[in-house]
Amino acid sequence: MNTSLFVTTYLLSLNLAIRELRCIFPYLDFKAACTIANSIVHSKLDYCNSVYYNLPQSQIKRLQNIQNSLACSVTKTPNLLTSLLFLSLHMGSE
Repeated sequence: MNTSLFVTTYLLSLNLAIRELRCIFPYLDFKAACTIANSIVHSKLDYCNSVYYNLPQSQIKRLQNIQNSLACSVTKTPNLLTSLLFLSLHMGSE
């Protein structure tokens, strides 16, 4: 399997997980949403770190977009910069 096909398949799986998480996020507080997001999506992203080693920049950007989408979902904000600020503050406090 080539890496482009692998990343595409992987991104579909991650997008599905984020879409499912968005359904339950309204019922969770911020800390619980962060915990669930980290355990499900980030564990999937970290699972194949060795595959990411020599990926082209275009594929890395696609993976970064997934992280950005997750950050916006968790913080319930459309603004990525605000989302990343809140997540970095939350992750730094642990």
